[in-house]
Amino acid sequence: MEQIYRGKLIFEKLYNPDLMNAAKNLKKQGILLQDDNFAYLKIDNSFIHNLFPLIPDSETWQKLDYVCEKDATGAHITLTYPDDEVIVKDCDINILHSFEITELIKTRVDVREYYVLMISSPSLSFLRKKYNLSQILNFKGYNIGLHITLATRKLK
Repeated sequence: MEQIYRGKLIFEKLYNPDLMNAAKNLKKQGILLQDDNFAYLKIDNSFIHNLFPLIPDSETWQKLDYVCEKDATGAHITLTYPDDEVIVKDCDINILHSFEITELIKTRVDVREYYVLMISSPSLSFLRKKYNLSQILNFKGYNIGLHITLATRKLK
């Protein structure tokens, strides 16, 4: 088990070739949307629904509410969190962006564990720079790169 330290978070790099191969066969692009000051790349929900069963011990994990509830955000890659206090300009909304999957990790934030695909996207990185944001997202005071959260579970 390889552990990578990034700021306050410890990332456990995971080896799951079935999940990674399935992920690499999904369409790796989406449309940039904004809900108030939360901007995100809306991607196909297959990233959650098709990959979730490939998570070991998937019965101990759960899909996030924003994927399961009707009219929710669905599978996405966050560009800006509301705490960033950035409103993305209309000219940057509804634009198609591509991304690549870089690694599969697991990490812990407070009392929850997250199963995550890390991604890279030059065009999303460019937008973060354009809006004077760091290349690293700040999630609840923790630094993490661009990613797709596949599942979460509460720790005992």
